[in-house]
Amino acid sequence: MLGEFSDEAEGSIVSATRRNWVSEYANVVSGAKLCLADVCSDLIGMKIISYDPSGYTSRYEAELILDILFNNANKNIKILESFNSNEMKGVS
Repeated sequence: MLGEFSDEAEGSIVSATRRNWVSEYANVVSGAKLCLADVCSDLIGMKIISYDPSGYTSRYEAELILDILFNNANKNIKILESFNSNEMKGVS
């Protein structure tokens, strides 16, 4: 099931950004890789919580965590949508 959630998250990222990050992953700069990992884990976490929210003390707690994951994923998707590898600068 986690493998399916991961594949679905990757597909969502590719669809939202209109960029095939999966097949070009080896050429992605490390900062963008961290952003991709963050989005992917947020999306997977949302699916896990939605699948079985019974592990939380209240429905409100589960919804709060879902909101946090959703906001973080959307923030990072926007970063990836506007990502331009030519604009990445090294630190000197």
